[in-house]
Amino acid sequence: MDLPRRSKRLARKDPVIETASSWDTPVPAPRLQQIPHQLSGPSSAPGKHAQQLVEQRYQEKDELATCPSITQTTQNIEWSLLQRVAGFQHADQVEASVLSPISVLIAVAMLAGAADSHRRSQLQQKLGVAEGLEAHVSLLHADLAPLAKQDIISLANAVFVDQSVEIATKYKKYLEAFQAQSWQFPSLADSVKDINSWISQNTLGRITDLLSSRALRKCHVVLANATAFRGTWKTKFNRDNTVLEHPFHLENGSIRAAEMMFLYKEYVETASSSNYTAVRVPYATESDSSPAALVAWLPNPGITIRSLVEQLSTTKSDGPSFRRRKLSKFGFPKFETRSKVSLMDELAGLGFPIKGNYPEMGSGPTEVTAISHEASIKVDEEGAEATAATVVMVARKRSTVVSEEVLDEKRSVPTAQNNTEPTPPTYNLDLTNSSTFLYGFPSRAVNTTTGMSPDLINLQAEQPSEDDDAVT
Repeated sequence: MDLPRRSKRLARKDPVIETASSWDTPVPAPRLQQIPHQLSGPSSAPGKHAQQLVEQRYQEKDELATCPSITQTTQNIEWSLLQRVAGFQHADQVEASVLSPISVLIAVAMLAGAADSHRRSQLQQKLGVAEGLEAHVSLLHADLAPLAKQDIISLANAVFVDQSVEIATKYKKYLEAFQAQSWQFPSLADSVKDINSWISQNTLGRITDLLSSRALRKCHVVLANATAFRGTWKTKFNRDNTVLEHPFHLENGSIRAAEMMFLYKEYVETASSSNYTAVRVPYATESDSSPAALVAWLPNPGITIRSLVEQLSTTKSDGPSFRRRKLSKFGFPKFETRSKVSLMDELAGLGFPIKGNYPEMGSGPTEVTAISHEASIKVDEEGAEATAATVVMVARKRSTVVSEEVLDEKRSVPTAQNNTEPTPPTYNLDLTNSSTFLYGFPSRAVNTTTGMSPDLINLQAEQPSEDDDAVT
């Protein structure tokens, strides 16, 4: 099968690993070597098995394009998942949250191949794919290949097993579509550093301790996805224009200081509705055929973040229609944050039948004991860097679910003031019509002078100048 391509700039030799097609002679994995934090994108060609499935099921490219896909499912459930993870289901005031829907769904898709026929059918339905799930995953890798070749995005998958587990041949074949690396250890709990090291290497070194020995104590199999994105703005912010302590209004009416970046007299893509104003900030790419952009939603006065997310979660359109407008002044927060969360209950709440037996995995009855997800985001004058990892922990027999003591920890943006309130805007990174990352927070910029401030995300309430095209 085709393995994910690694940038030519990587000079060090890769560690010896097993691929999904070489499971017949498993060997204990060596300690992972440290390699530069360089994006490594998926192969542009689907795995051989997945390609055969594509050719068998879909003879025409146009026919495949009309079929449901994981990308479409990501768009359908992303806001609903953010609602649950951020706590919008329980309170109006919640903490900052960042997540990667596509990382979560790929991990669930890996798990689906081990389910019995009934459960697999249910999971495929929730993933938005009637049949040929592995073929759709393989094509997803191929669709992202143009951005991967530019070191903008990468997807990496792996399966970690202890030496007592023998993965079923059929399931090995299924994992080929995911280009999954495989590792075998005498004990997963004793090898947590190795697993965390693999995650770190595939998330730009930003996610380093997702798992603990305690969480893996009764696990025999771990399915993992690692997703990374690093984009440079098409129009960069000048660092000299960044204000270190700029007023930022929160939804509860309070004001705090936040770093704010500014563009002056530049064209910005904006959209507006009765409930929000949105902005699309593009990243530099080699071709318009492989676009990437950050999209931010700013609730209008009187609209809460909770109600806006509820609206977006039920909207079936492809998103707002943006228009290029020249603004005299455009401000956007500079920030960095991360979230770590358990997803078992959240996915169950969305209708994913995760709990139960997965007999096709091999080595007897198995069940999922936990699903953990961690994501991080950093936005500055140069661009944005976002990473995520999702792990599915599987035990051979029923055991008590170990609740990771830090799984629900969410860290807000550090500032000189009260750190209990987050500052950044609600946004998602829109990659080839797939929201790879989502970020939500409970604050809202308020401007009573115009319907859309020239600053947009900035709080400064000033009248637009003559060359502003802002909607009033």
